[in-house]
Amino acid sequence: MEVRDLSNTLIFVGLVGSGKSTQIGVLKRFISKNNLCVRDVYLKTVFIFTPLFLNLFRYFLTNRGIKIIHKIAVELDLILNVFVLPLLKALKCVFCKGCLVLVEEHFPGSIVDYYHASLILGIKMSLIRILIRILYILFNRDLKNAITIILFSDLKTLKNRWRKRGGSKDEAVTYLYVQLLVFNAWNKLFPAISINNSDLSIYETAFNIIVNLKRRKVL
Repeated sequence: MEVRDLSNTLIFVGLVGSGKSTQIGVLKRFISKNNLCVRDVYLKTVFIFTPLFLNLFRYFLTNRGIKIIHKIAVELDLILNVFVLPLLKALKCVFCKGCLVLVEEHFPGSIVDYYHASLILGIKMSLIRILIRILYILFNRDLKNAITIILFSDLKTLKNRWRKRGGSKDEAVTYLYVQLLVFNAWNKLFPAISINNSDLSIYETAFNIIVNLKRRKVL
């Protein structure tokens, strides 16, 4: 086996708990066994102001005040990410030149965070659209050379996985809903490999990914 185009970037996105990290690990081992260069990178929205502000003010404000602070902090974080995400991508990929790069989340995953924040906190959609547009321009070149692998799974199972990670039941519903909307739209607009792994084992899912990558002449 050979990687035919080492400039390729594979973006792994999927519903919460659908096995993105697991599949990246399997594919990385598969490619590395052939003594080929492969790198894995995690790139997602960074929240700095949100935990800082909530921890600072939670003992001094009412629930209403906390909600206002939460909204302001998330808005600041989303604006900050327009600068932070491209910088993180550049820093993490310093040693990726000439390798096949496996990126978990990337731009599609961050879009979910932006729209989910708008839905939950009532942040103005006009601001969200501007920020996403700027990010898209900054990542445009990277996305043109990328193939997205989208993992879907049974929603009931994923809601349980979400709760085990400490997320609330209501948030699980809204976050998964936004993920479905964003990833289905992405699948129509960009080159994507869409796999429903609800009834597949880890290695059956990996086999499907590898077969699809061979069809696209990446492997």
